Amino acid sequence: MNARLCLTKLLMVYCFVFIMGIATFVRADVVIIVHPTAEQLLTDIQIARIFLGKDKFLPNGEQITPVSMKKTTSAYKEFSQDVMKKKPKQFSAHWSRIAFTGKAAPLQEATTSEELKRMVAENPNMIGFIPKEDVDDSVKAIDISQSF
Repeated sequence: MNARLCLTKLLMVYCFVFIMGIATFVRADVVIIVHPTAEQLLTDIQIARIFLGKDKFLPNGEQITPVSMKKTTSAYKEFSQDVMKKKPKQFSAHWSRIAFTGKAAPLQEATTSEELKRMVAENPNMIGFIPKEDVDDSVKAIDISQSF
C-alpha cells in the first residue's frame, strides 16, 4: 500500500511539473496562430498534443494540422525550447520518428512567417506558430494562456 501511495504522489508531482512547464508558453516570443474564423476552444495541453502529432482532431471532430517554421529559423528554435520544452533536434527527431512509423504525416514547414500565415489563412484546419511581431489581420494569434 505504501508503494502505491508513493507512486501516486510521484505521479502528482510529475503532472504538476508538466503543467507548470506548459504554463510558461506565455513567455515565448512566438505565438500560436489559427485561421481568423477559428472558434474552437483548446487547452494548453491540447495545443501541445497537436504539435506533438498526438492529436489529429479537434474536440468537435474537425481535423487539425500543425504547421512549423523551418528548422533553421530562430522561431523554430524558440518554439521547440520555450513552448515544447524540447531541444530543436529532439523536436525534429520526434517528428521524424512518428512520420517514419506512420503515426503522423511529416510536419509541414514554411520558410517564412509570411508563408506560414498564408497557409493558415487559407486553411481553417491548420495551426502554426510565428514570431509575435509578424502577426497581422490575416490570422488569429492566440495567447497560449487563453483559449481561442
